[in-house]
Amino acid sequence: MLRGMRVAPAYQRRGIGLGLLFAFTRDVENVACFCVPYSHLAAFYATAGFTPMSDATAPSFLQGRLREYRSLGLDVLVMQRPSGRSMEAIC
Repeated sequence: MLRGMRVAPAYQRRGIGLGLLFAFTRDVENVACFCVPYSHLAAFYATAGFTPMSDATAPSFLQGRLREYRSLGLDVLVMQRPSGRSMEAIC
């Protein structure tokens, strides 16, 4: 599971986050991966092959995390990236 990726505001919009995301996905290319991003970041994570999934089909440990985050008023969704996805096909 991808957790806690953040770029300081002064350094955003320079490709740093995308570089970090692609480096991470290369390291976990052969395993399925999940993330729980803010909803407005769905397109960003989609560039690395993550797709939204329904809350009901998310693993149970993520369902609890979703409930917790949403109880705090956070607008989040769960996304998955299947194993074996080649970064060359995305870039």
